[in-house]
Amino acid sequence: MVFAGGRPALTAILLFLRQDVTVKIAEAEYAGFYGILDKLKRKTEIIESNESNNFRPKNEAYMGQNKMCIFSNPCNPTGITKVGADLDDFVQRASQPGHGALIDEAYEMFHDKPESALRYVRNID
Repeated sequence: MVFAGGRPALTAILLFLRQDVTVKIAEAEYAGFYGILDKLKRKTEIIESNESNNFRPKNEAYMGQNKMCIFSNPCNPTGITKVGADLDDFVQRASQPGHGALIDEAYEMFHDKPESALRYVRNID
């Protein structure tokens, strides 16, 4: 797909999401996500992400049957980045039936060693 920027891409993708799917999102996340989810009237579930967990929700917090998570990696605004085994675990969990993830890697190149979640996708289908 070709898009004229991040917001049009995210909006288009979320428009195709079934209405019965709940979107899970961390409370410390890119503010633009919240506006898009609100305008599209998507059901959301907020994941705790604050000083109490060092802005690092556990991977399992993002998951759930009939749920899809959305997050930026590195996170805007915290800069927290999932890499290596942590990112692999996240992708494998999100790849299970009934789960899903929309990962915005717009700032991937800002990380010291860029790493895309695509590296850990075992079956693109």
